[in-house]
Amino acid sequence: GFRWALLVHDVYPDNLVPAGLLVRSSWAYRLLSRYFDGVYRRAELIIVIGRDMQRTVAQKVGRGGRVVYIPNWVDEQDLAPTLRADSPILNSLGWQDRVVFQFFGNLGRLQGIAHLLQAIQQVTHPRAAFLFIGSGVMADKVKQFTMAHARNNVVYWGPLEQRHKSQGLAACDVALITLARG
Repeated sequence: GFRWALLVHDVYPDNLVPAGLLVRSSWAYRLLSRYFDGVYRRAELIIVIGRDMQRTVAQKVGRGGRVVYIPNWVDEQDLAPTLRADSPILNSLGWQDRVVFQFFGNLGRLQGIAHLLQAIQQVTHPRAAFLFIGSGVMADKVKQFTMAHARNNVVYWGPLEQRHKSQGLAACDVALITLARG
């Protein structure tokens, strides 16, 4: 008897398959899929945080007009251009002369962190450095990797407060955006 909007951060149960928590052919997946598809169809408005997510949810509900994409990572008005040379992160690490590859964000199951860490092991260039900023279920795996591969070229910085996002963005030359298969 009331109108409601649904904010979707993760598309369930679809994301549980690449996370390795469910198999698409399982009874649990089919049951959860039926339940969540029903929830999606009943919402008056669905807000999603990604363009791919928008397409997926629009297919589930059958009417794309009810699905609105609103990015939520950062408001560009909260960012201030910061010179790389002024980066407090790079200065504290002593990485001014390094080529910094950075993963900045959710260190979750769906980000393909394990594959990224495997790839880092293949890099031998002495100026290559890898910086992880963020938090999530895979943060401990990144921390363990940095301790096991203490070559002074991989650092887990941890999460940054919203007001320090500009500092984080200024601390890299190449931004890495990864997802697990599926």
